[in-house]
Amino acid sequence: MVSASACSVIVDTDSYTRESNSSSQNLGSTYDPCERDLDCERGICRVPGCATDSFGSCLRPPCSSASSGECIEEKVCLECGSGPQAFQPGSGCNFDPNRVLCRFSAGLCVECVEDEDCSGTDKGSICTTENVCVECVQNADCINAGSGYACTSENVCVECLSEFDCTAGIFDGIIQPERELDALSAMCSQIDSTCVECDRDEHCESGVCDENTRRCVECTVDSQCASPTPYCDWELSQRCVECVPSRADDHCPESLCILQEFDEVPLTCAPCVTDEQCTSPTPYCDWELSQRCVECVPDRADDHCPDSSCDPETMQCTT
Repeated sequence: MVSASACSVIVDTDSYTRESNSSSQNLGSTYDPCERDLDCERGICRVPGCATDSFGSCLRPPCSSASSGECIEEKVCLECGSGPQAFQPGSGCNFDPNRVLCRFSAGLCVECVEDEDCSGTDKGSICTTENVCVECVQNADCINAGSGYACTSENVCVECLSEFDCTAGIFDGIIQPERELDALSAMCSQIDSTCVECDRDEHCESGVCDENTRRCVECTVDSQCASPTPYCDWELSQRCVECVPSRADDHCPESLCILQEFDEVPLTCAPCVTDEQCTSPTPYCDWELSQRCVECVPDRADDHCPDSSCDPETMQCTT
């Protein structure tokens, strides 16, 4: 085992920095000083082969410290060794199914060394400098993959990071002619980083924010409406109306709830939509305009008033 007098080693290994205490009698962890392989909990005991520049300074880990930039010259525990097969499975990285490749410059088992190593994973197709597979490291990764337009600090592709992303035809310096931007969806949601019209009611100049569609609408519940249109047509138009067809028995007890396609109030209570719903002395339905039972309808006056004409104001046969 390692002598108790051996000094501690602080290793700068990008995201793998650790400080080890060699006086411990436990089997060594990565970068603990050692004398033989049996001193290491897993892996091997070697002098790391870190890369150096022309001045002998450590270019990449493992280094003795971040400040000195000197390579470790003593034996330490490495997870895996170096050699021609260092990036391939079978080089000692068999203890973690998510890290089967050896980054020999650091003696560490990693998830990936290059982008190709990430193919077929559900984490993403980009290999980071920390040797982890992610969706992206820059916006272009998302655009090229067709999975979004912005890369977050968590390396996840999203539709936007700011309002500018929802209004610009150019994203990250790249023209996006195929991107169809909705003029109403000009805000980047703080909930899921998508372009929306609203996240909450305060974002709407009038009405309320529908939490499902993130659109500004007139209403989502009856309590947001008042007379003469006291009901919310929340299933279709999300407008305040006089009645809703599915609740017509309550809203129009003595008439019908009909759709007025071009009317300011699209759904109103009306006595009729066909002649069969009318009786004498007003046997005809003015279904095109007033939806009420009348004595005659002007455009059907020949049938309704054969010996006279139909007054368009009173809807009665003239004498």
